[in-house]
Amino acid sequence: MYTYPYAYPYTSYPAEDFRNNANAQLLKDIQKAINGEYSAIACYEKLVKMAPTQKEKKRIREICNDEKRHLEEFTRIYTFLSGTQPTYIIIEECPNNYREGH
Repeated sequence: MYTYPYAYPYTSYPAEDFRNNANAQLLKDIQKAINGEYSAIACYEKLVKMAPTQKEKKRIREICNDEKRHLEEFTRIYTFLSGTQPTYIIIEECPNNYREGH
């Protein structure tokens, strides 16, 4: 049987290595998203306390609840793919002034 030597030129790199690298990068990206959402939640919770009106507090709480749903979903995906829980780290500080954080 004749085989064409150039049909699969990357045989020295197992497909599993490519998948493992891709999975590692995906998990890293999801972890980064988790930390971004976690940071946003902490900031919105801080801003709710500083908001001058009930209307603003309500709107900020709605946004914060959206961020919490995002965090839950990213956590679920990360846990499913990795078999472990992610870490939660604040990567962005929230301003101490309402106007700057708003």
